[in-house]
Amino acid sequence: MTVNTVPLPGPVVLVPGRSLEAQLDGNGDPGPGVPRDPEEIVADLNSRPDGVPLTVTPPQGKRGAGMVAYATGYVVKLSPGARRDCYFINGVHPMTMQHHRALTEGYVLVKPSSWQFVHAPGAVPRGTDAGWAEIEEAWAQRGGGLRTAATIGRRTPAHHEAFLDRLDQLIDAGQSLEIDRQQASPGFPYRDVVATGGRRDGTRSVYEFRLSGDRSPEVGAYVHVRGATDQRGQVTRTDGTAVTVRFDDPVDWSALSAQGVLQPTPNTTVYRRQRAAVEWLRTGRTAAPGLLETLVDHRTQPFTPSTAMPLEGLDPEQLEAFQRALSVPDMLAVL
Repeated sequence: MTVNTVPLPGPVVLVPGRSLEAQLDGNGDPGPGVPRDPEEIVADLNSRPDGVPLTVTPPQGKRGAGMVAYATGYVVKLSPGARRDCYFINGVHPMTMQHHRALTEGYVLVKPSSWQFVHAPGAVPRGTDAGWAEIEEAWAQRGGGLRTAATIGRRTPAHHEAFLDRLDQLIDAGQSLEIDRQQASPGFPYRDVVATGGRRDGTRSVYEFRLSGDRSPEVGAYVHVRGATDQRGQVTRTDGTAVTVRFDDPVDWSALSAQGVLQPTPNTTVYRRQRAAVEWLRTGRTAAPGLLETLVDHRTQPFTPSTAMPLEGLDPEQLEAFQRALSVPDMLAVL
């Protein structure tokens, strides 16, 4: 699909604002699928090479104009710095129906060379231009230029919106159930921690935990050391008596408790990707333009299965699925 973009030759630098620090330091959950680490936000924005949708918010009281960046299942509220060389992150929130409706009214697709994060305005490289003037100009001219007949300018039928709302609710419920299940788990007690290479000093990403019970987490499961949610990683190996955990961030050996419990922790990536898929359906950015009509209205196109034969032997049902998949024009569901 064709969408107007605002290409920026340099990086867009983000800096934490005071309200963001207060939000992330609070005890409450910021919401399902919302990252607590600004660097994770930047990584998410950088994962979108086609650009990041932005809407500009008007000035309110003493507060000047700002922006809302639409990430994967959540939004980031931004305001330009005084020198127009960076944007302050003022808040991170789950994406709501209001945000989806704002997207249908038009947005600016910003494509910088990269998104970067620094901890203070003084760390912004000299000469950096946040591109605020270009974004403001594009927003003022968004009209028909930023809408496309196939997607952004269209109105989603009410029954399609209801279907997508139910999907959002189902994803939220699934994540809540997973969080409850993980929190109710007794965890996996361990009696010792072994650093890679046998050295009991320094900072590493991989450690072996020797278990004190007969239960162990599965390979691929995410765990954290109970009482230290920042010490989170993925189980890469287990033999029933010990598990190897690769942490998301390097952990100093001295910071790990010699005895403790590995607590299962939910992996939010799958839920964020599900919310992103719903967002793509809602804004018409799927590779198959009629996918929503196929799912909701059961509109399918006639087709003739291919007669191609695979290189390896398949049973009759597998062969049928294979040949249908090669020629189906809309969607093929295989159970």
